[in-house]
Amino acid sequence: LWRTAWIYLSTGALTRLMRLRKGPIIAALYPVGCLLFQAMLAMLTGWVLFAALADRIPVAVAAAVGAAGGLAILRAGRALDRWTFAYYLMQDYDYAARWHGAYGPDLQARITAFAQAIDAARNDGFDEVLVVGHSSGAHLAVSALAEVPLRYDGPRLALLSLGQVVPMVTSLPEADALRQHLSLAAQRRDLTWVDVTAPGDGCCFALCDPVAVSGVARPGDRGPLVFSARFSQTLSPDR
Repeated sequence: LWRTAWIYLSTGALTRLMRLRKGPIIAALYPVGCLLFQAMLAMLTGWVLFAALADRIPVAVAAAVGAAGGLAILRAGRALDRWTFAYYLMQDYDYAARWHGAYGPDLQARITAFAQAIDAARNDGFDEVLVVGHSSGAHLAVSALAEVPLRYDGPRLALLSLGQVVPMVTSLPEADALRQHLSLAAQRRDLTWVDVTAPGDGCCFALCDPVAVSGVARPGDRGPLVFSARFSQTLSPDR
């Protein structure tokens, strides 16, 4: 948590993101607040147990009981993460931040494997190969497609990005590979890219062109097509 916060603050990434959209940044503070609350609750529990027992049993034993109580609170918080997602989200932010926006070797290997699977699917006789990326998966999908060879025969190739948080990564100083992949995806003539976000979704960068806000838009870009998930306002009966 502290490492991630320091990287986003010291690189100026947090300031740039706040200027772009405040909603996702406020949402990003949720796991920070949740984990700090768990830590403070654990310390308070340990202190209360120690204070209650220090006059009755040896101080060392009271301290051990207090420490065990605090540890139990932390373990309970971790066990409840299947509902709170605080650890899950913090680990997601941390993975991007620890490499300053670059891809670590393990993740790069998985991206390459995804690219190979996509390319293999183009030889299986389908009419279209559609890659869907949601949230952090949106920029991973872009990077996977960057490794798929350019071709104009065979099935159509399409990308649907949903609720993207691309600026959370491209605002970091070492995200050169992702920025290059975004520029490539926007220029590819064999790729149809549609980006859908909901203005009411505080966890995504709604209606922000992920290529343009990452500073890599170029004349002649073919995508992405950015539109709102408020389909009653963006689509008519005829469309």
